[in-house]
This record gives sequence, structure tokens and C-alpha cells, in this order.
Amino acid sequence: MRREMKKANDGCQGQVTDPLRRTAICLPVQTARKLCHGRFAFLTIIAATVFPGCANLTPSSINGTHTMQTHALRLTPGRDLRAELESFTRNHNIQAGCILTAVGSLTRANLRYGGNSEGAVTTGDLEIVSLVGTLSSDGPHLHLAVADESGKVTAGHMLEGCTIRTTAEIVIGELEGVAFSRAEDPRTGHRELKIEKVK
Repeated sequence: MRREMKKANDGCQGQVTDPLRRTAICLPVQTARKLCHGRFAFLTIIAATVFPGCANLTPSSINGTHTMQTHALRLTPGRDLRAELESFTRNHNIQAGCILTAVGSLTRANLRYGGNSEGAVTTGDLEIVSLVGTLSSDGPHLHLAVADESGKVTAGHMLEGCTIRTTAEIVIGELEGVAFSRAEDPRTGHRELKIEKVK
């Protein structure tokens, strides 16, 4: 990637080739150098691909405006993971949130597998290996994967009834200028994500 970076005449711009679209993304030279040496190069390219109108991209902003705030929380033993995330979202008035990272453990996981209407309960010493999804005051959409004592992984749509064993350490991203809501989609029969820009 470094070989494909080019400086403009005044030294204020550089280019990084987007491997997905094979197009160049304009970056400030210092930013481009740091990104190419750091772990965020791929994520930055993906962000520019998802938001193709973002020509001037820096690590903390898109088109000169801040795009995300972060919240960190630790949940204690006995708490319900989904219920606590819903409560945190309401209490902090998060209109468009996402799970950035999460680690921890559960004694009980209640997951709905694809194509099923009811949840399936797994108990034991369970390690959280993945938690992803979106958050809003209109309700979350969360997927959880846990590993049991043998390392076998179980995953699905996270329902209430996931009880924390030792801890859950979670970082939430809050998108600015965007609001998430849920509306019935006749194509799926479910309340699906609706994304709106807000001032």
C-alpha cells in the first residue's frame, strides 16, 4: 500500500488505492502515512468505500465533522446482558449506536438461531467471543457468540436471559447526525433497521 501512496505538488495530499473499487482515496499525507503504518488502514479504506462521498478522510472525522462518540462500560455478575444494554441506550439517549468490542463471560445464554422463532438456552461457564449489533431507543439488534468449556461455539440472535458470570466489558460507538429506528418490512416480516439523518 505504501508504494501506491503519492504526494501532491504542495505535499498536502496523498493517495491510497482502494482494493475493493480500485480507486484512489485522497488523504492528507501525514494521515495517510500513519494509516499505512497502523492497524486502521483497512478500516479506513472500508469506511471510504461505505461512504463514497468522503474524499477527505481523517481518523476522527468525515468531511470535517465528528462522526462517533464512544462509551465504555463494565457489567457485573448476575446482570442480564441485553437488558443492561437496552437500559444504557435509553439512559444515554443513544439514537444510533453500535457495539465496537465486547469481552466477558456468561452462566446462561439465550439465543435464537436462524430460521427459528424461539430461543435456545445454553448454560455453563461460557466465554463471550463475539457481540455485534446496532442500538437505538427503538430497540437493539444483537448477535452473540459464546464458547463453552470445551471451546464449542454457539451463536445466534441475542435474547433476554443472557446472565453475566464474571464481567462484561463493552465499548459502544454512538454515531452523530444519524438516528436508527425500526419499521415493519413486508419483505421479511420483521421490524428492520431504518436509518435517518438528523441535524
